[in-house]
This record gives sequence, C-alpha cells and structure tokens, in this order.
Amino acid sequence: MTKIAWKFVNNNVNIEDIKYIESTLGIKLPEDYIECVMVNNAGYPDKFNFDIEDKRGKVFEYLLGISKDDEDNIMDVYFRCKSDLPKGVIPFARDGFGNYICFKYTTIDKYEVVFYNHDNQEIYFISNSFLEFINKLY
Repeated sequence: MTKIAWKFVNNNVNIEDIKYIESTLGIKLPEDYIECVMVNNAGYPDKFNFDIEDKRGKVFEYLLGISKDDEDNIMDVYFRCKSDLPKGVIPFARDGFGNYICFKYTTIDKYEVVFYNHDNQEIYFISNSFLEFINKLY
C-alpha cells in the first residue's frame, strides 16, 4: 500500500457523521474510506497525482470534510452539484480546478472511483476501490 502523509487534517469526525451521510444518500461508504477519513478528515495528501485513461498527472488536492461543521463537506458539495452529477455519483475529494473525485454507486454498497470533470460533465474511471485509488497516487 502507498504510504501517504496527510496535512491540514480536521479531527472532528465521529461515526454519527458517517451514519448521517449514509442514511441521507442511501449508500454504504467503503470501509477503507471510512478508516481513512476518521483520522485524515479534510486532509491534503503528500502524494497527490494520479492518472485517468490517457491523461497523466491529475491532482488530488484534498478530501472533502465529513462533518457538517467542515467548510467544504460532502453533503454541501453533493447538494450543490446534484443537478449536474450523474445518478449515484457522490464526490469525496476535490482537485485544484473545481473537479471532483467521486464514488459512483451502482447499488447501495457497490461502487467504483471516478473523476468528474465539471467543465464537460464527463466521468472518467479511476479504480475499483478507494484503496486501489490511494495506491495509485504518486
């Protein structure tokens, strides 16, 4: 597994925040993602580049916050972007250009990680799991 150091972390997450997101959105957040955000909420990774299809060097700027108190949190971003997002796509991180790294759900607990380009509203496959995504960072 890729060793990531996280900066500017908000340690204000509790399990109730996770349950609220899951029940409101009708999804089950991945366990490896939950483990990560419980200690790295809203954090910036020190390895932040990843590739999609034929595009190299995409940027993972930071995780969206889990807590309702976080300035840029999952729920606020989701509801702000909901009308533009394809069904089942839930942003969990942001790049430096207004795009999002998202979970794309096909069922309540089956997902893949995708990149959502807000300019053209297109989705690009990244990985089959959160852990696989983290392992692709360089």
